[in-house]
Amino acid sequence: MHAKDDQSHSAEYHYNANGILTDATLSSGHARHYNYDGDLMIAIADENQNVLVRNSYVNHWLVQQDFGNGEIYSYGYTSSDGPYAASATVTLPDGTRTIVEAASSVPQARKHPPH
Repeated sequence: MHAKDDQSHSAEYHYNANGILTDATLSSGHARHYNYDGDLMIAIADENQNVLVRNSYVNHWLVQQDFGNGEIYSYGYTSSDGPYAASATVTLPDGTRTIVEAASSVPQARKHPPH
């Protein structure tokens, strides 16, 4: 797929057979390559094959993002009554933690799917 803005900047997007984005290249020459394990994005690399971020998962839940510059973010989750997290605890590179409440942002259709 090719896209162009009103200033003649363009981007080329490539997808795999499952419709998942694998590459994006800008007219400036900057590019991103996306690697997956199934449907989980495990790494993003730039046009020089430098890894920008590496994602780690446990049971399909994102648990860590390593940005390769020493910055590592970790994620923990509290369960809910359904197939979504009620909240997520984000541990920042400096060790501080932030709790993000998620349950209120989950659509009702996801909370109570039709049987």
